[in-house]
Amino acid sequence: QMLTSILLFYFFPTNNHERLTGDGVDLVAGTLRNLTGLTSFCFAENPLGNEGVQTIVRGMKGLPLKKVNMSLCSLRGEDSLTSVLANGALASCTDLNIQCNSFGPSGMEIYKKSLLDGGLGTLAEIDLYRCGLGPQGGKTMAALLRVYKHIKKLNLRANALGIDGVAALASPVAAATNLTELSLAENNLGVETCEALSDMIMESSNLKVLSLRDNRVGPKGIATISTGLRANTSIIELDLRNTSGGVRGALYLSDVFRGNTTLHVLWMNTRILLTGPMEPENTETYDRCIPSPGYFNMSDLRLQDMEAVIVASSLRKRTGTIHTLDLSGGRIGPDGIAALCIVLEEAIMDATSSSINLPCLHNLQELRLDGNPIRAKGAGSISDYLSSSPTLKRLYLRSCELRSGGAAALAPGLRTNGHLEYLDLSENDIDDEGMDALAEGVGQAGGLMRLNLSGNNLGTQASLRQLICAATRAPDVPIGTAAAVVIASKGSFLERVDLTGNPVFCDGWSRGLYDDDHTTLNGLYQALLLALALNTRRRVARERKDE
Repeated sequence: QMLTSILLFYFFPTNNHERLTGDGVDLVAGTLRNLTGLTSFCFAENPLGNEGVQTIVRGMKGLPLKKVNMSLCSLRGEDSLTSVLANGALASCTDLNIQCNSFGPSGMEIYKKSLLDGGLGTLAEIDLYRCGLGPQGGKTMAALLRVYKHIKKLNLRANALGIDGVAALASPVAAATNLTELSLAENNLGVETCEALSDMIMESSNLKVLSLRDNRVGPKGIATISTGLRANTSIIELDLRNTSGGVRGALYLSDVFRGNTTLHVLWMNTRILLTGPMEPENTETYDRCIPSPGYFNMSDLRLQDMEAVIVASSLRKRTGTIHTLDLSGGRIGPDGIAALCIVLEEAIMDATSSSINLPCLHNLQELRLDGNPIRAKGAGSISDYLSSSPTLKRLYLRSCELRSGGAAALAPGLRTNGHLEYLDLSENDIDDEGMDALAEGVGQAGGLMRLNLSGNNLGTQASLRQLICAATRAPDVPIGTAAAVVIASKGSFLERVDLTGNPVFCDGWSRGLYDDDHTTLNGLYQALLLALALNTRRRVARERKDE
């Protein structure tokens, strides 16, 4: 009687994928009747079919259940929901997950009736992902929204709603006073649907998160949707991934940003990005998390020079705050980077001259330019921006064709920047000559803690010595006294360096970095590790002193 929650996720055994309807289901149903304190029950991903689910639900009658998950249980057709919702077993339920059950438009009618007649509790979140609703099911949901005012989050993804279903939903969604999140992703929506979507967006004053991903609306559809966005003052996050909008669609949206100061999170890339916490690309990657308001993502759109400048210029004229600008995976060359950096520097100057109506790029903390052919000339422009930026903390320049000249061009900006904490220079073929030029800038940087140098053809002891110089701020590190130099130094801020995929790392590993054979290479590695560890200890000591 004290048990409050049961999880039987993918629990029931099956024989050749046939639905289980025998003693096992009856046993679970009989046991449930005695659990008078049960408030949460999950039996998702069990292919029970209509009969099996109905048996389980009969056992739930009379229990004080608030949360029930019966997703992916192979419910089919109208009859599946009729008996599940009719006996009042879910009357107290406020969180019901029945996604991925194909009960179709007729089942949607039963669902609506149960909500309105009290067969279900008050649901604030409705998840009907992949339930086979079709256009008629969309119309039924529209009718429900007109009279049922409790819904805050609604997921209608992958239901083949089509133009008729979305057209029916547009007005009720706009009028729903509590609805803040809506997903219409993967619903076979095309250009012809965007007129209704634009009207819905224009008239909605409460919707904050809208997903239209995986619908082939194309550039013309994006242009139509942009009309609604210009007038909208509530939407914070918009997901347009895999909508075939391309660069033209991105430019239509960048124009929206001139006047719309509410939209902060925009997904336009074709890459699959996690909607939960993002996993780091490797162990050295700086902290990455769910994009907060201020994350502007146009990665993998293959923006060219002027297209990137148009996007940045439109952002410069917009007030608010953008913390992250992601233009990675494009074709922005040295000239485009130079123009982009000028826009970023002008935003800083605009903020300096006025404390009101600040441009959104004045407080940029993360800049992602991975995969663009920036080269040495573009690196020089970025270096100038680093010298003027008082806020940038993370800079991603992976695979930007920098080579040794680009590393040398970055060094002056690093030397004068006091805020950058993470720098990714991986896969740029910097080599030992570039490391020699880069080291002083890294060592003198006023806050750089993490440096990614993986895949850069660093192949000699000289690179390790230069890194020790960077970590200790020593002018030189004689091989025989490297450890002594480390211990005697006051150190820099550098705490972590990624050297994977470099010949010097692979060679050192093959010799056994941590064995008793104190070769020259081994000794230099030990000295570098010691320097980084001491820098970490110094930072911790400083933080404790500040406290």
